[in-house]
Amino acid sequence: MRNIQKKVSHRNRFYKSPQTQRNNPSQTKFSSIFCQMQTNIKILNAYVELDNLVIFVDKDDVLDTIITLKNYSFDILSDMSAIHLSYDSFEIFYQLLFIDYSLRIRLKTHIIDSIQSISKIHRNAIWCEREVYDMFGIKFEHHPALRRILMSDDWSGHPLRKDYLLQVI
Repeated sequence: MRNIQKKVSHRNRFYKSPQTQRNNPSQTKFSSIFCQMQTNIKILNAYVELDNLVIFVDKDDVLDTIITLKNYSFDILSDMSAIHLSYDSFEIFYQLLFIDYSLRIRLKTHIIDSIQSISKIHRNAIWCEREVYDMFGIKFEHHPALRRILMSDDWSGHPLRKDYLLQVI
């Protein structure tokens, strides 16, 4: 039996993975709902990638956008997390699902320090927001119980931040 763990994935250290195709939302299966959303949501950028509609909004419009999307039957928050882009910049994304038509929307926004909690709209966001707080240190305003969920209470720092110091214990 071959040991697949010893396989080298990329022999070229300068290898860059291919970009996925991004399509205009008005020319896909999201066209009708995207046209309706444009009247109610201030969309900064939008495209369809890997059968998901990706929408960028301002951080102040996230709460209103989540409410609007819930009114359009995107009522399941399947995932929420963040990406640490640079020293003081984060990208937060929300993955929403319209179960009847199997449509997915990924809502993205850029933040620096804190953002409004969506836990009053989606109850499962309580756990997701606690995880994002624990791993990245992003504060969610009006969160009912914002405290660590994965790391112990006496842990210092946030492990998924780029400025987190790696150390050997």
